[in-house]
Amino acid sequence: FGCMPSSGVSDGVQSLITELFPEGIYLAVETSGDGAVNVQSRVQMQVFKARKAAARDLQRALDETGQDLDQVRTWLARNPRVARALHHSPQRRGCTAADLVYDVAERQRPLLLMSRRMRRRLLPSADNRTVALDEVARRMAIRRPL
Repeated sequence: FGCMPSSGVSDGVQSLITELFPEGIYLAVETSGDGAVNVQSRVQMQVFKARKAAARDLQRALDETGQDLDQVRTWLARNPRVARALHHSPQRRGCTAADLVYDVAERQRPLLLMSRRMRRRLLPSADNRTVALDEVARRMAIRRPL
């Protein structure tokens, strides 16, 4: 409800939290019985802001790792243990999708290093490189537990 002590405390807490975490989304919901529409509107506005922030985090993660969503989805389709709903990627951003993009990039890094070594040592031609990369990917998927 919207009593004066409650308003004072929530305003003080809100100013402290928004000062400490400027990118955070804070929503104090104080209502009387007749303000349900106002509460729903405020919550919807904050959910919209959260979705926009998550989209920015995801795009930043894709840009920093040099991937696109199709590449991440393809890798996840080949690695179902990481794609499952209960998989927890290490937290780097406020968005779990961005965390997953960073996790996928880190899991692909050994594959990229190994493929460069194979290319230099074994197979100089472009057609053979493609075959070598496919073979490295297949071996990594079999040998490396996720």
